[in-house]
Amino acid sequence: YQRRVREAVVSTQSTGSSGINAEYGGHWWDKLCVEGPGYGYHPRADKSWLIVKPGTEETAYEAFAGTDVLITSEGHRYLGAPLGTNHFKEKFVREKIDKWTQELKTLIKIAESEPQTAYAAFS
Repeated sequence: YQRRVREAVVSTQSTGSSGINAEYGGHWWDKLCVEGPGYGYHPRADKSWLIVKPGTEETAYEAFAGTDVLITSEGHRYLGAPLGTNHFKEKFVREKIDKWTQELKTLIKIAESEPQTAYAAFS
């Protein structure tokens, strides 16, 4: 039987979306590893993240056993954006805002004595 995976490949990033079961998941990864290089895409398990719904981790570990693919049900960043649970996304955004706030405070200190430099850095 053939299972469909919705997949997109952008530069060196690949993503797929499907349900998961123990017999199919590893097959998808194997196929990606075999066919990817023909398209200039060379998958690396040690840099690949499988983001699964909470409660499906065991099935994911079975499906991808022996592949070294990293598995999480919490979340991970993809192309600069957070994918995963609401908690993961909220934490990701909160950390970004904290970083931007700190950078803005630094820029404000610089602006007190060097306003043109601060303006140039900001614009």
